[in-house]
Amino acid sequence: MKKRILLPLIIGCCLGCKTDNSVDFSSGLIGQWSWFSYCGGTTTTACWEPDTAHPAFDIAFTWNSVFYVYQNGNISVSSRYSTYKVVSVDRKYNTYLIKFDTGGPEQYSISNDTLSLVNSDGILTVTSRYKRIK
Repeated sequence: MKKRILLPLIIGCCLGCKTDNSVDFSSGLIGQWSWFSYCGGTTTTACWEPDTAHPAFDIAFTWNSVFYVYQNGNISVSSRYSTYKVVSVDRKYNTYLIKFDTGGPEQYSISNDTLSLVNSDGILTVTSRYKRIK
């Protein structure tokens, strides 16, 4: 009896979160993006924009799942990435995640050529926003 209950539960969990680099949602990431704001923290929702204390940088996602960070035109970080779509149990909501080899998963969304990456780690939530440049 336990096997009959446990097997559908395991299958449901596996199907609910899957790697999918299809055109449906992750192809919008491909290209180059320029950072323009960073908001969040543990006790405040302070925001920062590029300035002398917070230098501007660009990021890029390639079709072959490589992520780059450029500072002053030079690559400062590179990493592999995977995208995931998590569908709610009632199938009404989708959450899009990106997982970098160099760090944990982040939620992402793209709207009007603006990419938002949301990193939540316990009580700390930080949102970085980027404008598409290529």
